[in-house]
Amino acid sequence: MNTIKNAHSPAGMGYIAAGAYYTNLTDCPACKYGTLDRWWKDGVLIGMRCADCKHQFTTDSLVKLGVIKKQP
Repeated sequence: MNTIKNAHSPAGMGYIAAGAYYTNLTDCPACKYGTLDRWWKDGVLIGMRCADCKHQFTTDSLVKLGVIKKQP
């Protein structure tokens, strides 16, 4: 059984993550701790930004780093 520790589930509390979007979050390649979030400018997706260190990555740089796959 999976367990998680955070403010919403005390230590060792079980949870079910079937189909949950947060199970596949991408870690920041710069700080290794933050989660990458979409980075929009004027309504256009231009890359991703780390939620913790605020490092910004273009889509091309993330493909070169192997963090995401090239989209068709």
